[in-house]
Amino acid sequence: MSQFNTSYPNNCGVRLHNDHARRIVELFIPEYQDYITVNVKGISFPDGQRIVPSKPLSKDARLVHLRLSDLPFTTKDKLSSGMQTALSAYGNVLDFGIFRDSDSSLFMGRGYATLEITAQSGFDQLSHTISWPDSDDRFHATWAEMPLHCLRCHSPGHATSSCPQHPARSRVCWSCGQKGHRAANCFNRRSKPVPSTTPIKSPSALSVTSQSSDVSMLNLDPSPIENHNDNIISDFIPDDFNDNTPAPKPQPQSSLQDYIIQTYPMSDHAQNIIASLPPLILEQLSATLKQQGKPLVSSTPPSSRSLGSSSSMRNHDPV
Repeated sequence: MSQFNTSYPNNCGVRLHNDHARRIVELFIPEYQDYITVNVKGISFPDGQRIVPSKPLSKDARLVHLRLSDLPFTTKDKLSSGMQTALSAYGNVLDFGIFRDSDSSLFMGRGYATLEITAQSGFDQLSHTISWPDSDDRFHATWAEMPLHCLRCHSPGHATSSCPQHPARSRVCWSCGQKGHRAANCFNRRSKPVPSTTPIKSPSALSVTSQSSDVSMLNLDPSPIENHNDNIISDFIPDDFNDNTPAPKPQPQSSLQDYIIQTYPMSDHAQNIIASLPPLILEQLSATLKQQGKPLVSSTPPSSRSLGSSSSMRNHDPV
């Protein structure tokens, strides 16, 4: 603190301020010439360190902290002078600089600045798009409480989500095939059918109204069913089948033998029964018919079919 008094002995004193971890010293200088000197040269310390003070702010001053993007890629000197000149049209430039990548330390077109804006300053109104001096290039600034601007097309009046240049605007609607909207919000989509509140009535329906509900009763016409399956069913009826003869009930083997003897000569139905008899029963039936002088006429004996089946099964036994 003694260095302030050594460098400018005509000072009127100092006031200390604390801003979190920072210590701020406010120096009061009565002479205007000393005021200009301290703003240009600052205060030098024996270890070679020099501090350049900043000007005090007026009561009606407003500080605006800017975030800069799309800065031109040029030399450090041209970048510094260009930022100072471009931002001076909007206020007193108190501080400015650039950001570098934390890993590569490369400049990627981003920076910052702090402006002092007063009501009676006569500066231009701060804009989101700022022209670069003596060039057609532009960079962009954002700050707190700025008007609504799109960060995609940088035009005022709409947000990024509703930008006409948003990729979602180029998508094709699956419903109508047009661009600019999705199928969920399609205004050309067919409306869903509205269920009818009028009950459906049949031409042959009698409408009966009750206090609780409307009931529809149908007059059923029991018209005869067309016999369209007669030709198919007849294929399974034996030729000697009589409509007036009741179908035989399942009977034991002795009853079947009596039925065959009584219906001799053999009908197709009797021959089918003989073909299904076991060999022992078949021999007994043959002997009975032979005693009565009635020879037994049969198709392929079941024993031969059984032997064929056994042979077939033996050929497929696993090894």
